[in-house]
Amino acid sequence: FPVTIEGENLTTLPDGRVLLYEGSNDRTLLITAGPSDISYIDASPNTLPITMGHPVQGWLPDGRLVVVSTQTLIGTINGNNISWVVSTSCPSDRNTGGGGILPDGRIFVTGGPANNAAASSAHIGTVTGNTISWTEVSRLPTSTAAGFYVRTGIVLPDGRYFQSGGGSASGSEIWTATVINNSVDWKLENYDPYGRYLATAVPLSNNRVFVFSSSVSFMA
Repeated sequence: FPVTIEGENLTTLPDGRVLLYEGSNDRTLLITAGPSDISYIDASPNTLPITMGHPVQGWLPDGRLVVVSTQTLIGTINGNNISWVVSTSCPSDRNTGGGGILPDGRIFVTGGPANNAAASSAHIGTVTGNTISWTEVSRLPTSTAAGFYVRTGIVLPDGRYFQSGGGSASGSEIWTATVINNSVDWKLENYDPYGRYLATAVPLSNNRVFVFSSSVSFMA
């Protein structure tokens, strides 16, 4: 691999390529997977305007990419070129948080890097141009550990938010949230048998989820 990977995030582009932005070396790559090989090229520019470790991200209805971490970026991708704009920061640091784009196009984010009240808080962002209006909504009704380092947070195909585990063994709950307007209905679904420190998750068909952390994975 052409760069040491730490603090990374991946997203699939509409043309099937994968965009990787990597936190420790501040590098942005475009990845193309062929039948028998994988090619890597630098995006232009090949660095983000600000460091974005372990962000929450998603595609806005207008085709732009929003990235939320300690600060917030909105990117417009054209071929190998990416035009980044620094947007309105979320009131709580979402580095290592979870979230995604709701069916109505708004951004839902929760979790964060600190084992404190901010990690269980949640915000919804409404994007207008390059500006985001953030509204605090109902927080995760549990210990802060459940939101600490909760990178498994994603929006499911049915519009619900899903997250599993957190930064410690006490953060082993599996939660979903149904968002209607600015009302968030949190539901404790089950318990994750493992702590999910910096894990990752992807939605599968029929609202199933694949969660991977180190050498342990499961489907929910």
